[in-house]
This record gives sequence, C-alpha cells and structure tokens, in this order.
Amino acid sequence: MSCAKINPALHQGQKPPWIKVRLPSNPVFFSTKALISDLRLHTVCESAQCPNRWECWSQGTATFMIAGDRCTRACGFCAVTTAKPFALEEDEPQRVAEAVRRMKLKHVVITAVARDDRKDGGADHFAHTITAIREMDPSVIVEVLVPDFHAEDWCIQIVLDAGPDVYNHNMETVERLTPLVRSRAKYLSRCTMGQYLRPTPKHLPVVEYITPEQFNYYGDIARSKGFLHVASGPLVRSSYHAADFHPVSRR
Repeated sequence: MSCAKINPALHQGQKPPWIKVRLPSNPVFFSTKALISDLRLHTVCESAQCPNRWECWSQGTATFMIAGDRCTRACGFCAVTTAKPFALEEDEPQRVAEAVRRMKLKHVVITAVARDDRKDGGADHFAHTITAIREMDPSVIVEVLVPDFHAEDWCIQIVLDAGPDVYNHNMETVERLTPLVRSRAKYLSRCTMGQYLRPTPKHLPVVEYITPEQFNYYGDIARSKGFLHVASGPLVRSSYHAADFHPVSRR
C-alpha cells in the first residue's frame, strides 16, 4: 500500500484543510448537552474530545460512557482522564436508558473507561446497562464499544449474554499483534478507520495526516476483504454514524 507524503508544515502542528470542525449553532446541540447534564451522564464525545461532538449532538445523538469518567489506563493517545476511579453508580444503567428514551434513539452506542480495579473489568455494568435499555424499549439497537477486559473470555461472555446487537472494540495495534487480530477476523463484519488527532501537547504526536483519498483506498481494501460495513475517513470514529449500520439479526 502506498502512503501519503508527510507535509513538514502539517507535522509541526498545522492541521490540513480536510480536518475541519464546525462550532455548534443548532439548538438541538444545546438541548442534548442539557439532557446529558441533567441525567448526570458522561459521554466519550466530551471526555475523549471527539471532533464529531458538534455534529452528533446537533443531530440529537451521543455515545454514552459508563463506569465513570476516570480510566485506569494511561494511553498516550487518549484524552480521557487517568485517575483512581470512583465506585460504580448502581442507578447509572437506568439513567442511560432514560436518556435513550428522551432522545428517542433507535440505535444507541455504549462505551466505558477501562476499569482494571474490578475483577470483571466492568463487564457486569455493561450487562446491566444493556438490560435497562431493553426493558425500556426492546426495539432499540444496542451497540457496545468495550474495553479489552484483558482478553478474559468470561468477561466478554458476560456482555454477550446480555444480548447487544453490536459488539465493538477499538484496535490500536502493531505488527507483532496482527496474528491475534487475524485469528479473530471471522467474527468481524464492520470496520471503521479514522485519523488520530493529538488531544494535547502531552499526548503522542501525529506522525502523518492521511488524505481523504488514501482513506477511500483503505476503505476499498476493507470491503474487498469482506467487511459488510466500512467507514473510512479522517474524522471517522468507532461510533460515528453508527446507526447507518444495521445488524442482520438480533441475538
């Protein structure tokens, strides 16, 4: 595969013209913000400084982040706060379900911080949240974007037993780990690829800005490998336009 050339000027911190974020002007954005605040919920949109926050909230949708806003990991590319987490809030699953009801969501994405302080990595909290949404409205498509649970199958099974429609996981990997990725490829049906954007000067630097044309090329490769749904672009994120993907059947 060919790679885009590194522009020295862009490497020094200047973002390319294709990475643009519109500031909010839609009243729906502010009503979404108010609802999230009212229900005391966290979103990855805010905590991870997602560039699509303005667009998604203006459309009345958001990706909920459960299990608090303090992560036990210190990833060099992530803006989520690393600190000793607070105890899980037992009523959080019901508050998420209420947000889904008020926002009239038909497809909801639930993610979480890494909770290495808990034996199950927070898997049971995911299950309770899925159940709460199902009890509120069984027709809602529930997608979970989970941490790695240290690859413990029993933790993964707890989440799967709750019956999410989509089980999603980010993979930031290197060549020596790709056999593991390939060994599980038969379970994959969806692929999203996006540009890493440095949250702060303390995070890992951007080595290269990939052009939209190059992302289109990567997307074509993914489709040729059999992925049913592919989203590939500079501002694409795991949950970006998640509702565009429709699972074939529910577990």
